[in-house]
Amino acid sequence: MQHIKELVMDEDNDGCTPLHYACRQGAPVSVNNLLRFNVSVHSKSKDKKSPLHFAASYGRINTCQRLLQDISDTRLLNEGDLHGMTPLHLAAKNGHDKVVQLLLKKGALFLSDHNGWTALHHASMGGYTQTMKVILDTNLKCTDRLDEEGNTALHFAAREGHAKAVAMLLSYNADILLNKKQASFLHIALHNKRKEVVLTTIRSKRWDECLQVFTHDSPSNRCPIMEMVEYLPECMKVLLDFCMIPSTEDKSCQDYHIEYNFKYLQCPLSMTKKVTPTQDVIYEPLTILNVMVQHNRIELLNHPVCREYLLMKWCAYGFRAHMMNLGSYCLGLIPMTLLVVKIQPGMAFNSTGIINETISTHEERINTLNSFPLKICMILVFLSSIFGYCKEVVQIFQQKRNYFLDYNNALEWVIYTTSMIFVLPLFLDIPAYMQWQCGAIAIFFYWMNFLLYLQRLVWQLGTLLRSRSMHH
Repeated sequence: MQHIKELVMDEDNDGCTPLHYACRQGAPVSVNNLLRFNVSVHSKSKDKKSPLHFAASYGRINTCQRLLQDISDTRLLNEGDLHGMTPLHLAAKNGHDKVVQLLLKKGALFLSDHNGWTALHHASMGGYTQTMKVILDTNLKCTDRLDEEGNTALHFAAREGHAKAVAMLLSYNADILLNKKQASFLHIALHNKRKEVVLTTIRSKRWDECLQVFTHDSPSNRCPIMEMVEYLPECMKVLLDFCMIPSTEDKSCQDYHIEYNFKYLQCPLSMTKKVTPTQDVIYEPLTILNVMVQHNRIELLNHPVCREYLLMKWCAYGFRAHMMNLGSYCLGLIPMTLLVVKIQPGMAFNSTGIINETISTHEERINTLNSFPLKICMILVFLSSIFGYCKEVVQIFQQKRNYFLDYNNALEWVIYTTSMIFVLPLFLDIPAYMQWQCGAIAIFFYWMNFLLYLQRLVWQLGTLLRSRSMHH
């Protein structure tokens, strides 16, 4: 008999007793027989697992009930193994909801393992929604418990792509928090390209709340809309589809219309106010559309909501800005044209307002009154060129490398430079042998660039008219 007692308490190389293996296999008869020999239920393997750890890990509900039948305290329930995992952690990790329910009923506590993970973290990582429901119905506050990296159960479910688990946590009003890397669960889902999680979040009633949880100064976890354009453009298309609300009338009816919501394409004032002067964060105009351009999302830029948004901006201030730009351009074009037409080659203004022929010996005089309009034209061309230089320098600082990829910018530099070379000798009364060659180049490119301005204007107006005709 003594030999049998020694045998049932013997340990293998892993420190496990026969009771450990009986619990793992879920053999209630064997467990009963072993317990009759007073085998300790508190015996531990080398990784500090008790028989209850084994039974809970493998979902042996009857074995768990037998092990807990005669205990008078909760020490066995809440003992951690080598990694700090209790039987509740192991049962939740493997999705054994009935075992979890039993352990909680017997008094298991919501402890964290050595990584800071709770039972809900483990259940969320596996996507075990039934197990999660058991835990949440018992202790709702555990939704916001953080691990060592600041992750909640929402972060875990999103990272592993468990859309139903995310939906459940959102329905239980889990707080949407940022981890230590300033990432919300939505950032995690986007960076790991968990499409179903993102779509589930978009359809959630808490979508707008999820959207607003981010920090402006984080380089890798920006506004979720910007991240969505970069990582999951197909989800962004679904979001834009939700922004189109057709009327209930038949499409052939005159009163049929479509309501467009642009809230996801523009930065709300409430968000820009959160940017403090110390954060050094600047949101450029049309931020979301610029991100689409940056990542070559042609299908998003062609979406009806984006097209209507651009047309709205064009009608609001784009047309006026274009006309002002065209008007300022004409302040250089028209005077330059008059100078080229009215002044003959080889003439220059002197201080008395007389045009002298500087190359030939012949002098041609016109009265000062007639030369005054030409003086005005010269001044306008000069000022227009100076203004053009300033404008181009500002654009270099704004656009940086992209500025040099646009041939129109090189064209404008040629225009302003050749115009200056043409008009300065007229002021200084000095001969300039390249003056009229530069004048010819300037007037040619001036008019060519003017036609390009008109082409862009006509294209925008045509697009606007087509859009309006489609809606009517």
